[in-house]
Amino acid sequence: MSEALKRSGGAAVPGQPSGEHWEEYRALVGDGSKFLVFVKYDVSLDAIKALTERYATPAEALGARALTVFPSVAWRFPDVFEGAILVGLDQDVLRAMGLAEENIILSVRDRKVRDAQDFASKIDEEYATLKEHGGNMKFVVKTGDGEPMDFNRPIQGRPRDRSGPGRKGGPGPAGGTNIWDTTGGGSVRDNPNE
Repeated sequence: MSEALKRSGGAAVPGQPSGEHWEEYRALVGDGSKFLVFVKYDVSLDAIKALTERYATPAEALGARALTVFPSVAWRFPDVFEGAILVGLDQDVLRAMGLAEENIILSVRDRKVRDAQDFASKIDEEYATLKEHGGNMKFVVKTGDGEPMDFNRPIQGRPRDRSGPGRKGGPGPAGGTNIWDTTGGGSVRDNPNE
């Protein structure tokens, strides 16, 4: 959990803990011991306010509201140190992609998501690019107790203007392509009208 606090808390978290407490337990099965470690950080009142603001302020993108992953999530998911938790989905864009509230977004198109603001900027940028050119929206999402899942959903780009030489509405007879003019001839036929 201390690693999650360091990664998600930003500058409000002191660089070094002020104390540690270790407890050793005999393993229930087999030889050896297990350890439970508590780490203490001395944090100023201003830093606590900054942390509260950081974890409680949602970022919004594509009709979704997300919060920065807070350290206690590491109790449930020990491999999740940073990311954004979806706390609301107002529009159908992300819901239609199969995402739901309480999903944790870990990356957008192979770029790690550090916090809620990072999620919002990356998802908005990615979606704008895909709406222009088309392609697949890619996420890595923690949805429950299993391994993080890859989401890969197609986004239709805007229609392209296909008019031009050789296209319907473009130059050439009936919108077709005059290969003779384009290639400069080169056929065994001498008459391009044959």
